[in-house]
Amino acid sequence: METTHKEAPNIDLRIPCKRHAAARAREKVRVAARKWGLDSERVEDLVTAVGEACGNAIEHSESLGLSVLLTRTDRGVEVRIRDEGAGFSPLEQLRKLPDPLAERGRGLYLIEKLVDWLGIRSSPGKGTEIHLVKYFPKKAAPDWAPVEPDVWSEYTRTLHAKYGSIS
Repeated sequence: METTHKEAPNIDLRIPCKRHAAARAREKVRVAARKWGLDSERVEDLVTAVGEACGNAIEHSESLGLSVLLTRTDRGVEVRIRDEGAGFSPLEQLRKLPDPLAERGRGLYLIEKLVDWLGIRSSPGKGTEIHLVKYFPKKAAPDWAPVEPDVWSEYTRTLHAKYGSIS
């Protein structure tokens, strides 16, 4: 696991599962990611992905609140969004391709395209943790995952098989 940058402690937010709460998470991520050295484009990609992940949790999790943990590492910024709600089967969701004419239903697809690494741990009735990583520019993304392989890597392989690799 990567080390946390000594000058930038973790930021741990607790937010209610209410519609307005995602804005608080987005703003905290925006301020921290800029301060920690992500360029503007990468900051906005991460902010958009966090907003989508929080919005999904608020809408679908049936949880009372969310934990949003921001960490600056030597390689980039990591965000973990956790709820203790209904959970879902990530692989089951992947079997449903986004309808190109629908107004909704593209959340996981968009998040995967906006970040450098995405991991999801979830199962029905046990809550969900979304792990997002955005690397600093000019440093190649490592060929290892920041966590042990499990459903997260299976999820990523399935996304890549359906939609192509991140580029």
